[in-house]
Amino acid sequence: MLKVSSIISEDIQIIYNDLKDSLTEIEGSTWLISGGGGFLGSYFLDLLNYCNEKVFHNPCKVICIENFLSGTPERIKHLQNNQHIQIIKTDIVKPIEVYGDIDYIVHAASIASPSFYRKYPIETIEANVLGLKNLLD
Repeated sequence: MLKVSSIISEDIQIIYNDLKDSLTEIEGSTWLISGGGGFLGSYFLDLLNYCNEKVFHNPCKVICIENFLSGTPERIKHLQNNQHIQIIKTDIVKPIEVYGDIDYIVHAASIASPSFYRKYPIETIEANVLGLKNLLD
């Protein structure tokens, strides 16, 4: 069974301890997270998964959108068969079809390297701007 690294587990515990008083407000909510395989997005997934497993009586539903251009990142493999996290392979710059009400949107999809920003400026802007538009539509 795959699991999150001990460093990330410690980080998630620290984040939870800092936010625990306000996290009750999100219990049972539905989240749409783009770029869930990246650094920031995966932390959101792990925090929500932690809350679902250890805190919430009514778990959050999480829809993760990721393009997986370089394969499934190790940082989210442990979540692939999670009953509360749906991982969808899609390109953020194309229209997204997600059904049902979404309570929270986290847009963490982007080209994540300064060398690629310079090499692919239009694609970077598209992922940020069109990606956000597609998430909101």
